[in-house]
Amino acid sequence: MSGESLANLGYLALLLVALGGAYLASHRQSVGKSLQMALVWGMIFLGCMAVYGLWGDISRDYGRNRASKRPCSPGKSSPRQEPFTAIC
Repeated sequence: MSGESLANLGYLALLLVALGGAYLASHRQSVGKSLQMALVWGMIFLGCMAVYGLWGDISRDYGRNRASKRPCSPGKSSPRQEPFTAIC
């Protein structure tokens, strides 16, 4: 890490501590509930980041599976379907 990125990381950590401390100070009566809600929002945020990071793999795999499950070509019916009821 360069000196500038280390300084940016330190600044963001200090900002997070300041904001978190101010939030906890304003909600002193229910610190446990506030921490619980902060953890829930943190997990939601991490889940969104994971989906964003894996979106290329998810869409590629889903598209491949979906294309391989096409029932038939127009005008032909599969053995499991009634004649002339193919959905393509």
